[in-house]
Amino acid sequence: MFKKGDTVRIARDLFPEEGSRSFVGQTGEVAGTVGNSVVVSGLDPGSSQKYGFDPDEVEPA
Repeated sequence: MFKKGDTVRIARDLFPEEGSRSFVGQTGEVAGTVGNSVVVSGLDPGSSQKYGFDPDEVEPA
């Protein structure tokens, strides 16, 4: 499992939705975990927005 501060890459989108933004290939920093989700920040330059991902969607960068 990832820990806060780890740099990760969004490797795959296991739950794609038509019209939704794809984060595949982007890197960010683990901000924490919520339940079984890895919360990643830094995907939007200049924003503090955080996004949750399934652990199988992220990999070490």
